[in-house]
Amino acid sequence: MHAVDAICTVTLRDYPEGLPAQARHAAEAIYVKELGRTLGAVSRIGPALDAVVALEFTNAPISDEELALIRQWDYAAMAARQAALQYLGEARGCHFDVQRLHF
Repeated sequence: MHAVDAICTVTLRDYPEGLPAQARHAAEAIYVKELGRTLGAVSRIGPALDAVVALEFTNAPISDEELALIRQWDYAAMAARQAALQYLGEARGCHFDVQRLHF
């Protein structure tokens, strides 16, 4: 698990067993770095994640800004996954779980 400035956590899930902890942590760190780079800054991860969750779990209307963040999130998550797994090799079904921390 990799904590992102106490905003959220990123965890590599469903990767085949036997992956050393150091490699897992490195992949999670690369994912965060690329996600932040693609979104424009690591600080945009939280608001983008909030917009995605709101769209997925509520019927509330979303603003144009939130819609733009959701579109950026899809692209950023794909780019981050590719970057993080390039040194590990592709594993079908594995994914990065990004969870918002609630205080």
